Amino acid sequence: MTNQSSKGVKRKATETERFLKNVGRSFKKKDWDKVLATCETALGKRPDFSEALFAAALAAYYRGDLALAASMAKEAFAVDRDVGEYADLLSVLFALAGDVNTSAYYAKLTHALPSVGRLRELIPGNFPNFSQAFQDVTESPLLHRGAEAMKRGDWSEGEDLFRQHIAFQLDSRDAHSGLGACLLSQGELRGAVEAFRAARHVFPADAQISSRLATTLTALGQFAEGRACHRWAEAQAPDDPAVRAAALMDGLYDPVARPGDLVASCRQWGERFAIDDSLRPDIPAARAKDRLTIGYLLGGQGAQPTGVALAKILAEHDSERFRTVGFGFGELSDTTNVVFQKCMGRWHDITAIDPVTFGTVVAAEEIDILIDVSGFSIPGLLTAFGTRMAPCQVAWMETPPGTGLPAMDYLLTDAFLDSNGAAAERYSEKLAFLELGSPVATPLMADEAPLAERDSDEITFGANATLRDIHPATVECWARVLHAVDNSKLILRNRGFRS
Repeated sequence: MTNQSSKGVKRKATETERFLKNVGRSFKKKDWDKVLATCETALGKRPDFSEALFAAALAAYYRGDLALAASMAKEAFAVDRDVGEYADLLSVLFALAGDVNTSAYYAKLTHALPSVGRLRELIPGNFPNFSQAFQDVTESPLLHRGAEAMKRGDWSEGEDLFRQHIAFQLDSRDAHSGLGACLLSQGELRGAVEAFRAARHVFPADAQISSRLATTLTALGQFAEGRACHRWAEAQAPDDPAVRAAALMDGLYDPVARPGDLVASCRQWGERFAIDDSLRPDIPAARAKDRLTIGYLLGGQGAQPTGVALAKILAEHDSERFRTVGFGFGELSDTTNVVFQKCMGRWHDITAIDPVTFGTVVAAEEIDILIDVSGFSIPGLLTAFGTRMAPCQVAWMETPPGTGLPAMDYLLTDAFLDSNGAAAERYSEKLAFLELGSPVATPLMADEAPLAERDSDEITFGANATLRDIHPATVECWARVLHAVDNSKLILRNRGFRS
């Protein structure tokens, strides 16, 4: 490629000119992937090619990656600090990210540096200038957009936005927590572990982050590491019931934990964290009624895999004999709670409620039997059962080792989970046995055809096992089963083990 000089003599175009002309075509077509690919090729040959870094930063902005755009622009400015366009681009990007001080710093530099026409021509006409970006600046916009994405259940977008915010503000606890939550919601356990590990480096004394890391490690089957993180979290926050409850629940999956020790630990938890009995509201005395009011503390159960099955069970109440009141996160019309619409007569949003206020609401509803379905998954409200809120209080699901709370009257269980009747005295609650079993599992749908009869003598077992369910103890158990049953095999769900 050649250019005509002022004297009419042809000269060879420079590498920069060829690059800008080539990438300019992609800018006009708004082909940002092509722009980034062209820049990547150029940077592979010259890592300090500031014009390529600048073009890549602009393309990254239009791709919605503000963090990558700022990173590339900073590299360009580090290579050549005498270009006004580099400083101007940084001033706009940091304003869009909500960093007012850094944005203003680069804006001042812009006025002191010369402008390069060939770079100015590359900038699309709809790219915001500094005045526009600074005028519309908001605090932590990426963080807020990430939170909105989480509310919509768009975990992938939330992950991306939280990562971008962390790139601008490393010490954002909310962004680190949000990133871990988005990864967990997508089933990316290993990614969540790395996210919480990074957060723990930034916040080494934060008990809640250490607790989240411990629970995620346990979900991966890394029990020893999980126990270590739980011990650290409890040392940092010995008076936090949620931190201690997380360790107790993870103990249910730990192959070295003994059931008797778990029951004793849960009993200690209830005795220690039960709310002050003097704070209890005045409740109606227990009396015979033609129609009883049953309250269910459901929390976020509607979003759990067992939510639909639980709703089917609760829908079997005889409305003439029982009135039902549900307590959950969000409104009953919310997507996660809609499954309970046909089985709850009344509903209360307990998203931001404290234990004492919760007790007051329960008393106002004149509930006769209050059943906690959420258990240790929302330990803050579980502590409310330490005092008398209803004439009869029952624990079900999420608390198989019991609660240890003094005013919890019954623990719903079954003959399989508690086959040893002599061990009942270990619990602070009285045991109430359900004939069909106390765990909730999604039953076979009425319109689902049963498995067809097979001619083969082969017997196939299936296990919807997670990583924390696969360890030497369970492998030994399955090995005994498979060797005891001729022509049998075990199928596990594909959970991306190879990746």
